Amino acid sequence: MDSQDIIAYGKVVPEKFWSERERVKNLCDWENLDFEIDGFVRVPDLDSPLIQDGNGLLSDTRIQLDLTRLVSFYDTMLVPGSLVPERYGKERIKHRLLGIFPKDLQAVARKIEELSAVWTGPLSFV
Repeated sequence: MDSQDIIAYGKVVPEKFWSERERVKNLCDWENLDFEIDGFVRVPDLDSPLIQDGNGLLSDTRIQLDLTRLVSFYDTMLVPGSLVPERYGKERIKHRLLGIFPKDLQAVARKIEELSAVWTGPLSFV
């Protein structure tokens, strides 16, 4: 949810963890700005990808992710170190984006903008 918060709110907002409808609305508002994004793919587990749009969640097994354009907060070239101390020694399920440096957030935003500028097809970000 933290990565969705960063797109929806511009930062991690722990108190809105359960505010799913508000988050979906903000994501839809964001995608309608300068990007030609058809929707967001949410992957609760790798066996059942879901496509999320303004109408809610719909199962869709036809989704094929372009992993060459995947933006990940585990990419240490993109997010070099602000998250390492927060995650160290914790199980992966407990990894959060709390404590991410503003410069790392800006780097992720620039990467998304860069990918959307050079891509001519529909965009989806996980």
